[in-house]
Formats: sequence, structure tokens, C-alpha cells
Amino acid sequence: MRQLIGHLGSGEIEVVDVPRPRPGRGELLVANEYSVVSAGTERMLVSFGAASLVGKARREPDRVRKVFDKAMTDGVGPTVQAVQARLELPMPLGYSASGVVLELGPGVTDFAVGDRVATNGPHAEIVIVNSRLTAKVPPHVDSREAAFTTVAAVAMNALREAGTEVGGVVAIIGLGLIGQIAARVAEASGCRVVGLDPVAARADSIPEGFTDAEIFAARIMARTDDAGADAVLITSDGATRETTVLAAAMARIRGTVVLVGAGDPTLDRRSFYERELRFVVSHAYGAGRDEVDWESGKVEYPRHRVRWTAQRNFEAVLDLMARGRLSFSDLDSLETTLDEAPHAYQALVDGDAPIATMFHYESRIDGGDHVVLRDVREGAFGAAVAVIGAGTFATRVLVPALIENNARLRLIASRGGLSSVLAGRKFGFEATTTNLERIWEDRAAQIVFVTTPHETHVDIAIAALEAGKHVWLEKPMAIDRAGLARLAHAAEEAHGLLMVGFNRRFAPTIVELCEDTHGRGPFSMVYTVNAGPLPRDHWLNDPLRGGGRIVGEACHFVDVLRRVANSSIVASSAHQLGDSATLNFEFADGSIGTVHYFTSGHSSISKERFEVFGAGRVWQVDNFRTLRTAGAGFDPVRTLKRLSRPPVQDKGHTAAVGAFLRAVRTGGASPIPFEQSLEVSRAIFDALDS
Repeated sequence: MRQLIGHLGSGEIEVVDVPRPRPGRGELLVANEYSVVSAGTERMLVSFGAASLVGKARREPDRVRKVFDKAMTDGVGPTVQAVQARLELPMPLGYSASGVVLELGPGVTDFAVGDRVATNGPHAEIVIVNSRLTAKVPPHVDSREAAFTTVAAVAMNALREAGTEVGGVVAIIGLGLIGQIAARVAEASGCRVVGLDPVAARADSIPEGFTDAEIFAARIMARTDDAGADAVLITSDGATRETTVLAAAMARIRGTVVLVGAGDPTLDRRSFYERELRFVVSHAYGAGRDEVDWESGKVEYPRHRVRWTAQRNFEAVLDLMARGRLSFSDLDSLETTLDEAPHAYQALVDGDAPIATMFHYESRIDGGDHVVLRDVREGAFGAAVAVIGAGTFATRVLVPALIENNARLRLIASRGGLSSVLAGRKFGFEATTTNLERIWEDRAAQIVFVTTPHETHVDIAIAALEAGKHVWLEKPMAIDRAGLARLAHAAEEAHGLLMVGFNRRFAPTIVELCEDTHGRGPFSMVYTVNAGPLPRDHWLNDPLRGGGRIVGEACHFVDVLRRVANSSIVASSAHQLGDSATLNFEFADGSIGTVHYFTSGHSSISKERFEVFGAGRVWQVDNFRTLRTAGAGFDPVRTLKRLSRPPVQDKGHTAAVGAFLRAVRTGGASPIPFEQSLEVSRAIFDALDS
């Protein structure tokens, strides 16, 4: 099936072939019939992509500051690579569509195959959508009209934030698509609307639309006996200080100004203060949007607590359509196909597009879950690699490490399909799929790298082992003890290798440290991690999805302690403060080790610092860039030479991948004994249980 994407680096619009996606829990697979271009949002994205690097920086000053902070801690090279990788990452376009349900994901009970639905799906022939961001289309509502539901819900949510009432007067500044729809929704709700837009065709599209601000202001005052509008919606592209000054002047005392469109306006305090105005920034299409707990189905918002969720706004829009109170059939619009998308977006950027642009999709359904990207060729050795998961870590770190080790890139898989296609094209994979059975059945793909979300690690790794594959499993091994026990049993029964991606023990600084410390224990070890905060609803903080930050991340650092001590862990304990923790470990040889995992620090300081004390000596590793040594028997010139090298950060990913591939090729043992990885994972659970 085909999907539309925009390139952030160049502004190019492209239609790509993508394997049929697979819906997850709480999701639907939908064949689109129509999708509507959100002119303001999508024009902004395309224009941003076409801008120069300096132009991009001017538009995103906050991100520029973060780039500088990263360069100070990680170095210029890794920072430049991260920025380039982000700009090379295309984005799916579109978020308002209608179609027919093809398949239900686990846990979906409110929909059935064959239902006509309105969704926030992108411009694509087949899409995965969240069932909570989907609504059934009433029988008498045309699918073309229903495709406007999501953008209409954006306008409806803004009007709700404005507190509009029947008989009220609403002023709208900016009569693009959202402004036009807001006008129609407001009128359907019993409000009078006065609009302003510099483009005559847009202004003429509503009964009281004007191109001149003075006439606009005069009409509002005439409609309200000089009191001013009850609410002013700013739906123009790129709102400025002048826009908010005008909005404030048009609002009645104690009225509301709502920012709906893009922009970073500066408010004129005096005008808002004197009239006691409320200023509201409307978020998306209703309560629950971008809230992980609600979208995932973990929580529900009862009507008596939260009357209008995003889904209820969808339903309200469709109800207005069904009752003939809301229609977009007479809107100045262009109906086209994905093949003509580049021309449609160019017209959008040039200002030549109609108010609404929409894509129509053929009724045919492409069910292929496999896309061939290039002709098959042999690599450095016969055992080809399949990568499951095409997220940021896989594409920025693991796949480049595979290429550095001359691996044959056979298959890359993702559930949604698009990310694996983009990664597959970029790195030269032979094919991409959304169906893991194709990997299990592929005889050439003898090696599987699992880089999927944490909660899926155990099931996918077990399936790969049972299929006779050698498995590299990204950390953590499991997010609970039950999963760890299942994985341990599967590893015992399997013929292939299972190695956990504990790459830090392969970092050059750690390898050299281990050479120096060999046979000199016991040691006192301190590993300090300046992890930084995450949003409260980040998936890693969810015990059922990411396992929490300690289980999901701290295992890396415990593995380094285990490697340096070269002795088994015999005791574990922990103390926590929020999502920060201090983990303590005792080893059989008498060594002790502490991991300080702190989330309340500052990003200008190194993220990781490792210190080892013993035998009258000290070893310090700073962010995998430098190794400093001091004490009896050390040549200070050696440390000076180390510190004078170009400080390139190397966390050992390439070396770890290379060691694993060599073990597979030669039939050797796993570079990290599975028992050690199992021991580290159990020690984490023991520490948290304490």
C-alpha cells in the first residue's frame, strides 16, 4: 500500500510503498476512502523542510539550545550525527480521514470489521488508528464529508475553550481551513460569526467575512452594541503580537481570546489587563489527545467529569453532519490522488491552493505485508541479519554498527511499516515486512536483532529462538521476573546464541580499564548516571510497557560493575527518591559497587561517570570519552596521552555487534555469557524488591 511522507531536511513530498501495517492493542486497521490536508499544519511542515539550516534554526531556537548542550557533553561529532539523523527522518503527513475498518486489534470491542469510520489517520491507503481517536460515521453522512471530522473537531474544541453560547458573537481572525470550519461550527451552534482574512476569496466564503481590519472591527461593534465579541479565535498562520493586539481590541470585557493556529505571539499585557481577558491556547481536538493513559485505554474520562473528550468531539461533529446542521460540500476544494500530491503541496506553499485539498483513495485493498527493496546479494558471510524494530536507537546506532561490521542486511520489520521502509531504503536492506512469520521462515536470516518496545522483548526473543535463530536482544531482558524466567527457560532449550545488548563493557575505555584492573581486586566502584528527566507519561515510566527507568536502563550500568569485578553478585539493595535511585551491590570477591541513577541533574554535565578504587589506585571514565588513572605504578604520561586524544565518545556498540557476529560465524560462545546477563537482571529486581 502507499503512504505520503514529507522530508524535514528538504521539504520534498514523496509517496512510498509500505507493507500492510498490523494493529496493536486498542487499534484499528482502516482502508482510507478520503483524507483532508490540514493546510496550516502541513504547509508549515513543508515550508520548514524547504528552509535552509539557518532558517530551520531560527524557527526552532529552543531546539538549538538543546543541540549546544548536547555538543558540550557528547562532543560535536555525535551531536552533528544526531541532528542530521533527525532532519533525515521523514514525517507522515495528514491527520483527518474517513474509511472502512479492515481489522480489529486486541481489546477493541466498540467497532466491527466493515464499519465506516472517521479517524485521525494520515494520508495513506491503509492506516493504523487508535480506537479512541475514531468515531463511527452515521449512515446518511457521506464519506467525503466525514473526512473533515478531525479538523472540524479542532475547531469545535477551540470554541468549547472559548465558552461560546447560543446567541454569542464570535470573531475569527484567519479564514483558512480551520477558520472556515470554525465559522460553520459556531453558526451551527447558534452563534453569529464575523471573520477577517486578507485573501478576498476566503473572506467571501462566509456571510460576514472581511479583508479590511477596520471594517471587520466596525461590524463586530455594530453587532454587539459596541461591547465587543464574546470570543475571538485566532486561526491565522503564524500569529504575531499585532494579531493578539487586534484580537484583544475586538473582545468584550471578560471575553476570551483563543489561539488555534501556529505562532508564538507576544501578548500586550495592558490590553488584556484592562479588559480582564482570558487567553487560551487550544490543544488539538479535545481532552485525552496526547495523554498516554487515555489513548492507551488505561483510564476513561466519565462524562460527568470530562464532558468533551477528543472522541466525543468527533461524534458531535458527525452528529451535526447527520442532522444537516454542518456541511462542507460547498467549500472551495480540490479532490485529487496521492500521485498528484507533490503538485498539491506546491500549490499550498505558493498560496495557490483552494481552501480544502483532499485525497481520494481507490476501493482496492493492498494486503501485502512484505516489500522488496533491492535485489538479493550475498554479504560478507552467509548468515544474514533481520532487525525487528526500526526506531531511533536501531537506525542511529545498531544498524550503522551492523554496516560497520559488514553484515548482510536481509530484513527489517516494524508494526506500522513506514519506519522500516524508510530505514530499509536508507541502509540497504533487501526487504521490509510487518509480519514476523516471514522472518522466522526465512532461512537466510539466521541472526535476529530485537529492538522493539520493552514489553515485547520476551515474546519476540522466545519466538526467534524457537525458530532456530541467533538472537541479539536489546536491554532489558524482561520487565518482570515471570518474563525473565520464561526467557531463561527458552534460552536453555535453544540451539542458537542469545546475547543481551550490554554494549558498554565493549567500550574502549572500559576494555582498557579492565585490562588495568585485572587481578587487582577487590574494588570499590561508583557509577554515576546523570539521566535527566522524562515526561511523566513517557512510555519508559510505565511499568507495563517500559518496566520503569531502573529496570529499563540501569541494567546497563550494573553489567559494567559485573564485568569489572569479574565476580558474581551476591547481594543487592536500593534506595529511591522519585524516579532517581541508588543501587548497591556486593560481589563474591568482596568488591562493592554503587549505581547512582539520578534524573534531577542538568544536561550540561556528563551523562555517565564511572570510578573504580582499589590496590592504591583510581580509574575514572568520563562519558566514554576519556580514561584517567592515578596511583602507585601508573605512568602519568600514559594518562596525559589518553587525555590528549580527540575525545570521541564510544559506548562500544560497534565492538559489541562485531563480537556477536564473529561468535555466530565461528560457532563460538556468546561474547557475554548468558548467565551473567541473567544474573544482572535478577540483581536489578532484587534491589528494587529490597
